Amino acid sequence: MFRFLISFLSIIIFVTVASAQPEVEWFRTYHADDYDSFWDVYAPNDGGYVMCGKRHHTNQAFHPGTEMWVVRIDENSNPLWTGLYGNFEDYDEGNTIIEVDGGGFLVGGTTGRYPDGNHQVAAWRLDENGEQVWFRAYGRGICHAVIELKAGEFLLTGGTYGGGRGFLKCINGDGELLWEEFYVPGAFRGMRETQGGVVMAGNNANANIIVVKASTEQEGEVLWSNEHSPYTENHIYSIVSGHDDGFILSGRNLTIELDENRLNNFLVCKIDDEGNLAWARDFNLTERWDFEISYCLAKYPRNGYILVGDAGSHVDGGVIRISSDAESRWERIYDQFRDPGNELVFSLATLKSVITEDDGSVVAVGTGVARQGRNNDGIVIKFLPEMLEPHFISYIPEDTLLTTLQGDTIQFIVHAVDDQEDPVDFLWIMGEDTLSTDSTTTIIFEEMGEFDVQCQITDGEFTPTIIWHITVTDFVIRDFSPDETELSIRRNSEIEFNLSAEALAEPDITYEWLLFDRNDQRHELGNEQSVSTQFDLTGNNRLEGWALHGEDSKSVVWSIDVNSIIWWWWPHEFDLTVHPDTTMTFEVFPFNDNSDSLEYAWYLNDEAVEGEEASIDILFNEIGEFTIAAYISEGIEADTIRWTVDVQELSCATDKLDLVGLPSTPVLYQSIPNPFNSTTTIRYYLPESSIIDLQLFNIQGRLVQTLFSENTTSGYHLFVLKANNLSSGIYFLNLKGDYFNRIQKVILIR
Repeated sequence: MFRFLISFLSIIIFVTVASAQPEVEWFRTYHADDYDSFWDVYAPNDGGYVMCGKRHHTNQAFHPGTEMWVVRIDENSNPLWTGLYGNFEDYDEGNTIIEVDGGGFLVGGTTGRYPDGNHQVAAWRLDENGEQVWFRAYGRGICHAVIELKAGEFLLTGGTYGGGRGFLKCINGDGELLWEEFYVPGAFRGMRETQGGVVMAGNNANANIIVVKASTEQEGEVLWSNEHSPYTENHIYSIVSGHDDGFILSGRNLTIELDENRLNNFLVCKIDDEGNLAWARDFNLTERWDFEISYCLAKYPRNGYILVGDAGSHVDGGVIRISSDAESRWERIYDQFRDPGNELVFSLATLKSVITEDDGSVVAVGTGVARQGRNNDGIVIKFLPEMLEPHFISYIPEDTLLTTLQGDTIQFIVHAVDDQEDPVDFLWIMGEDTLSTDSTTTIIFEEMGEFDVQCQITDGEFTPTIIWHITVTDFVIRDFSPDETELSIRRNSEIEFNLSAEALAEPDITYEWLLFDRNDQRHELGNEQSVSTQFDLTGNNRLEGWALHGEDSKSVVWSIDVNSIIWWWWPHEFDLTVHPDTTMTFEVFPFNDNSDSLEYAWYLNDEAVEGEEASIDILFNEIGEFTIAAYISEGIEADTIRWTVDVQELSCATDKLDLVGLPSTPVLYQSIPNPFNSTTTIRYYLPESSIIDLQLFNIQGRLVQTLFSENTTSGYHLFVLKANNLSSGIYFLNLKGDYFNRIQKVILIR
């Protein structure tokens, strides 16, 4: 039997943060049997709402299980149809529901209708009238979230019982399992589709947050996985995509105070697009030691989010409206319902799910505890759109921190609207002076100093403000390019930087450019007004452009993140000169040398040579110029390093030497021992006297030490390297002369 009750609502408000709290448009309860609850709600395209949950009879002797329950209502809460699926012996429950492209619905949940007694991951396909099209079970576990892919396939996520692992299952439109993947110990409670796959969120047995991004094209292959523990315990129940980027998660945390009190609060946190924790916040609605939990959150139109859940001890429903940076706008506890005669009928036990609509209205569902004649009912609350403050659409200047010359004129313009279509008034203020009551004002800054220009907009209830901080001086940087100071570029990119400064008096303005590379080594780039530089090393660089005016100076600092899968290469010089019969080792070092998908290809004069490793040895036995290319790829990412090798004949002086049985070119032999612990002997041969350098570099290509730099006679030589101040790792010896460059790798093991 199915009934619905129209109830009135009385509210206990514990905390009021803003006066924009929305009113309740309507409240409804829906009854199927003794113990009924809604777990999820969805807004179909043709209007109204559809909820899923469970029907549970409390008389276990006659009805030992639950039925999956779905109710469809119109926009005014009137029931259109209801459906019960399974029977009381099956333990069927619906946890999540979506509308299917083409009509009808898909419900994900759990079923216990199998003889082993274990709950199974379950899915129900219903048509638009609630008739069951098919039912499927997919092994032990419970489904908490479903989404539909563009190809007409569906993804189910949740957790298994027993072993306790998160899963991702892909099924087709007929419910047939296409593939499945299992992940870190724990359970996923929510899922969002994103570029390249899906992001799933939940928690593990250690009460830590787990987030995993998986590829849908590669059948659930992990793209990244992270674990976070901002509080003593962390439990995640919901995830939505962020307004600007990343993902917002909600649930509950546990904090233990000094007096050992255990406090459970609403938890909300932000995860960036790489799975890193951006921030975490918690909220306590009752200001007492109690059990508070957020079961669901939804993205609010334009900005912010709304969270619903349990405000304490499973008897009060809680709602929190937060901004995009997790500042509370308002909080409410919904305690009880009253009928028209003010007799107590229901207490609100908990809110399980929430959705928002384009007009700002909010619909939440959950469970109401009946006090007169019945047990629990499924409940639905619809809130009117909150009263939103007027807001700025745009403003000029866009930069609110400005430096300008004495005597400059600046025009300030704002464009503001009120979503309730109330008239908006403007007020411009600088110091104690009122400048204008229009949407624009123009100011001539005749004095030097610091000034604040404010524009207030108001609809009579709210008064948001924007403030420009103006520094007026006799020397400014007027313009610079690139105008973005945070740059991300590909390796080998060349960028032109420019500064334009102006001063009211002499002396003339001069410029200075400094580049700090990934090893924080300083490079002076020149003294012109602009400079062009090429970035050929992966990593973060800092470029400083300075405008100098007498003893005064001003600067713009750019951060340049250079991206490539190649971190370093040897020889590091691209133009090399050798003599015939010289064997050279070429090597590239990937940014992620632990990757399993790295591939290498080598080319000599554009023809492929054998070699699929990171290094290759090439013998140059002919006179001429040769090009060597190393091509490295990792998935869709690729990069190339090219060397030019000029093979030249030996000089006449060297030809006259008696070199029978001796090498004709300099040789740097493998050091002995290698790897080494404290000392290793370096051997090298010179066919003629030469000024040479022997240098030691680390794996990042940074010079560690110049071992010697001197004029050395021809013949064999030895040098003992002592590793007194060196840490364990890979190093490179570089023997370099006027016309040669030799590299050998050494490994130090402590």
